[in-house]
Amino acid sequence: MLFTITVFFSLSIFADPESCDLSADLTGQNVVNILAGESIEASCAEFERQNKCKEEPLDEQKLNPESLASALIYRENKRSRDPRDPKSRNSLISDVFESVSKENPSLKREDFEFKLKEKIKEFVKIRKCEPSFGAVQQSLSYDEDDLSAKAVFNRPQDKLKRVEEMTKIAQSAEFIKKSEIIRKTKNKEFFDDFLSSSISADDKEVKVGYCRQEKLTNANSRTQFPHPKCYSSVSKYFLDNKANLGELSEDEIIKDQQELQNCIKENEKAGYRISKVTINSSANQLRNTSTKDEILSGKGFCGFDFQGLSEARAKYTKNELLPKLITSTDLDKLQIDLNSRGNNKNGTSGPCPYDFEGKIKSEYLGIGKKSLDDYKKTEIVVEFEPTQQNQSSPSQIKGIVRITSPCSFIKIKCMGEL
Repeated sequence: MLFTITVFFSLSIFADPESCDLSADLTGQNVVNILAGESIEASCAEFERQNKCKEEPLDEQKLNPESLASALIYRENKRSRDPRDPKSRNSLISDVFESVSKENPSLKREDFEFKLKEKIKEFVKIRKCEPSFGAVQQSLSYDEDDLSAKAVFNRPQDKLKRVEEMTKIAQSAEFIKKSEIIRKTKNKEFFDDFLSSSISADDKEVKVGYCRQEKLTNANSRTQFPHPKCYSSVSKYFLDNKANLGELSEDEIIKDQQELQNCIKENEKAGYRISKVTINSSANQLRNTSTKDEILSGKGFCGFDFQGLSEARAKYTKNELLPKLITSTDLDKLQIDLNSRGNNKNGTSGPCPYDFEGKIKSEYLGIGKKSLDDYKKTEIVVEFEPTQQNQSSPSQIKGIVRITSPCSFIKIKCMGEL
């Protein structure tokens, strides 16, 4: 089965229990230039005050599974769509129950809500977080079940013909009979898995849902010429807490980046030209350990000046590495974007490694520190656009028409998580 996520929104009922202070207005500049006349120690202390994250102690009363589950279900059941408000929606519980009960007429609303409530309570006990609901709209595709429910086209003018062919198949008695067996089997799996599966601490979500009976003909196609990209990471070359290179010289890095250079050459040979380069960078949230002399010389960063470190690595990549990696294009005429804010929007990505006392959590000590290394990233993304040379080649256009059924799910998750 093939699923594609198309829509997502969430409902939460409490504030985020673990977060970092993102309000700092000093982040992203070298501390030596910010607080003129102040000592390095005073400047770094200000960075720490504004930027260090720590886990807030959990309020056990807020984590009462019974009250949390009841409150979440109550609030959701009060929802109803207001035709005057385009952002309003009906209750997820009502929508899911209405369709699930069609497959299982003996299921009563109160029984469904009881099972949902029990699963929310279990989720709270295991994940130790305030729960929220999310809704996901997906598509159940039948093209992998030998029902001739998929058609490929390579020219825009063939798209309508393929849609007509798939629509005719979707309306045939044979397809309806076979696809209904698949859909009902899948719906039973969704509901049975929800009721019987155990929740572990690693589970980010638990969901229950259904796929509706109607069959849709979806043309997932590129009617314009595709725009390829080349990716490469240069993260491993940077020293910890520094924006300069480690053991490898710049020339050695160029040799190590042969895959990126080959990707660029292949796309240029195919008739593309580079349209934009983006450099994404971020640090994890472990404290930087630069010395005072390193900070004064501009080679080091205050303990929690993550934005400064991330930004410096992005600039070094742009100014020192790109000219050696991309030689076929005038970089001065090229759009080069630096994205150094990270997923947390303060120069970092990933979780806060400190507990509510400001100590590093045990899971991030020793070998556990490696799990945070994935968030120390500096990567190059090279985007291309077609030239006149290859825009006339219809064989490069790829389109697929599929027969699908729409599916909806209630997702139980920790509030604040996507």
